[in-house]
Amino acid sequence: MILTIVALPSQAYGDDDGARQLFEDVAPRFQAIPGLHTKYFVSGPHSGGVYIWEDRAAAEGYLNAAWSERMTKSYGAAPQVTYLDVPCVVDNTAGEIQFPG
Repeated sequence: MILTIVALPSQAYGDDDGARQLFEDVAPRFQAIPGLHTKYFVSGPHSGGVYIWEDRAAAEGYLNAAWSERMTKSYGAAPQVTYLDVPCVVDNTAGEIQFPG
């Protein structure tokens, strides 16, 4: 399991109303991405996302050069991507502790 953090310029999503509309428009697209378990849209000092992937190959297959070019064109700055291995998950909702292989 791989977690990626994607950082975009701080106001990439616009104001609250604009952000909500953007999320409603684009969120369904993430349901069909192979290997993607979960995506969190985030805002704060940076906008962007936190993604949970089946493996690094799935993450890199999506977060590729063409994707980076689209993000740069859309938001005016290249996204910063950090890849992190996930050796253990404490899932309090499911009441489980997992050790992804």
